[in-house]
Amino acid sequence: MLERKITELRDGEVKTYMTTPEDWGVRLAQSREIRCADPWLSAVKNVAVLRGVCHDANKDLLTINASQFLYVAGKAKSRKEGTKMARAAIDDGLAIEKLRAWVEASGGEYGVFEMMLAASSRDDMAERMKPQSLGGKVKVVGSNAA
Repeated sequence: MLERKITELRDGEVKTYMTTPEDWGVRLAQSREIRCADPWLSAVKNVAVLRGVCHDANKDLLTINASQFLYVAGKAKSRKEGTKMARAAIDDGLAIEKLRAWVEASGGEYGVFEMMLAASSRDDMAERMKPQSLGGKVKVVGSNAA
């Protein structure tokens, strides 16, 4: 069992305690399960999680992070409840829609976002659709075009 120490200030009180992944509603994962040296593939994997098509340690990590924000913001009474809320947002499609809205509202590269959505649809697609930066433009590598 892997325990981690947490110290938090909540309602004017400082608490220190030990926690495990199970306290958050997830299993203990090995670092090799979430390690990714390629930023594009990592981003596509996170989009796949938010789309609800990826159910591995990456989803656990993303839901733990979301859980912490929900807990700190007072939206969840516990980290475990926050994890459940994050999973529900993913499963209901709310998470990917919020990301889509954020990309649009922030003036982000919507075309790149659409590429990530497409790349997250198939295991082999992410590598084939990997963008290469060319003077601020995105180039699709290895398309299906004849």
